Amino acid sequence: MMKIVDKIIWRFPLLFSVTICIVNLNLGIVKHDLPGLDKILESVITFTSIIIGVLVALFGVVVTLADKDIMIKLQRNRGDKIIFKYSLETLITNFILLIISIIMQSVLEFSPTLKYVDYCVYTWVFFLIFSIASSIRTIYYLLLISFNQDDKSNRPKSSLKISNEERTKLRMKKVPPQKD
Repeated sequence: MMKIVDKIIWRFPLLFSVTICIVNLNLGIVKHDLPGLDKILESVITFTSIIIGVLVALFGVVVTLADKDIMIKLQRNRGDKIIFKYSLETLITNFILLIISIIMQSVLEFSPTLKYVDYCVYTWVFFLIFSIASSIRTIYYLLLISFNQDDKSNRPKSSLKISNEERTKLRMKKVPPQKD
């Protein structure tokens, strides 16, 4: 059962983006003459730049967690390879989307009457949807890793012995207010 769920999660961005593209191709929702497409392209460029930045920052956090319980558990189950695969896919698709969006800005200005322009738009829609779905999946998993607490049951017991009286004194002890 878990292998089926893993395959669905792995294929979800591709299946979702192909489905949206087929719907777009049949209904012609997003074409080169869509009003405000230039503004949408600018927003997508900003969006992909932010996603790329977030991914790079989360990679830095994951690297610092190499010795933590969550990473050890992931390495045992080869989950670290899956996270790497998701992250690499998201990073590559966001870079492709960024490049296509920049190219689309020029293509729409020069010759919107040519037939290939609509194919460029359909390709752009595919990468847009794929990138969004892949980014959500990858950032979700990276955030789960980043915010996972260490398993407290594996921590060594403290050798420090505090009596109940000392514990009460420590709780009752007030810190004097600081003077400015």
